[in-house]
Amino acid sequence: MQRYKKTLLLLGFTALIGGLSACHQSDPNKYPETPQTPTVQEGPSYPDADVFTKLIPYPMVQWGATEQEIKDWETAHGGTLNEQKSQEYSTENDKFLWFDVKRSTANPVRGYYLSGREYKLSQALGYYAPLSLILNEDCTQLTPEVDDFLVKNMYEFIGLSLGYFTYTSSYHKIILKIASVEHNGMDLAIVNYCPKP
Repeated sequence: MQRYKKTLLLLGFTALIGGLSACHQSDPNKYPETPQTPTVQEGPSYPDADVFTKLIPYPMVQWGATEQEIKDWETAHGGTLNEQKSQEYSTENDKFLWFDVKRSTANPVRGYYLSGREYKLSQALGYYAPLSLILNEDCTQLTPEVDDFLVKNMYEFIGLSLGYFTYTSSYHKIILKIASVEHNGMDLAIVNYCPKP
């Protein structure tokens, strides 16, 4: 009987610790998510999965998202709205939201075009560094690693248009346009994400 009580006590204590551990992990308000500074892999590879590969498909918010939904997502993921750049890239028909991501060296800029009368998300973009991890030295093609990654994830290269390497995916319903861009004196890769009709 004494042994039985000790076993029950031990099982109860184990369950209590397990329950407290589960509660600790599932309480997002107690320990809010802190964006980590991405690590850029060295050598002929693409930026780490959290920065580049998980953004395919992109964006994290849904197509048709509102300005406030985008701002909320960016606030939670280290983005700071750059009012000056946003105004500079906005047009009469499209509103542009430019977010600087100061904690990220591999993805320092994310941007969103909002279109239509209600200004809903219609296109997104990201800047990625270093350029050599995505495009070859003379920017005439994507690195084999990135091209292989896209092909394995059901993207098909459809050609070069206006300086952009264009990939499309009927599965993801996304068109990717990839090129080089200069930002703050650095050469970076720019990826435009458009919904596929």
